[in-house]
Amino acid sequence: MKFISSLIAAAAALALVPAAHAVSLQGGAAQTVAGNLVDDFSTDGLLSFDLGLQTLQPVTLNFVVGANDGGSLPFAALVSNFLGYNVQSLNISLGNGVTFDMLGTAIPAFNSATVGLLNGSEALVSVAGVGEGVHVELGNVFGDTPGATDWTLNLNGLQAGQSFSMTITTAVPEPSAIAMVLAGLGVAAGVARRRQA
Repeated sequence: MKFISSLIAAAAALALVPAAHAVSLQGGAAQTVAGNLVDDFSTDGLLSFDLGLQTLQPVTLNFVVGANDGGSLPFAALVSNFLGYNVQSLNISLGNGVTFDMLGTAIPAFNSATVGLLNGSEALVSVAGVGEGVHVELGNVFGDTPGATDWTLNLNGLQAGQSFSMTITTAVPEPSAIAMVLAGLGVAAGVARRRQA
């Protein structure tokens, strides 16, 4: 009888233990951070989110390590641009000792991009040309982008329940640079009209 009581007590204790979980965004799966929309799609062993840029403020996302996340964590994200400006670059900084193991691809909707490591915990995505006005896919977000590869984060010993941050900063053309480009286009149009006349 005592054995059965012990089994029942053990089963009850196990029922109270939270299930193993994946890395997750602190504050909930859908939220607004620094005026920008964030949807967390992370699963066991994959950090994934959609960031909808609505301001030029740096966005700091805090993630909690899950029980099923090992030392190396794949990462993919979609950074959507609702700013109305062409984003020229994304700076991605990691906190609490987390570093980049491997930089994956960055694929803008209509341009090309280069990815570079500034130091172990900071990477820069530079968009060619005038910038990107729609979105940039970091890694293989949808799993069907030809040639896309996920990024990899090294958690450097962080355990389940501990947290780390990721800060994304955007750069857009300065208003004065935009004004100069528009003025240059106006002059070019004027010259073209004179030549046609």
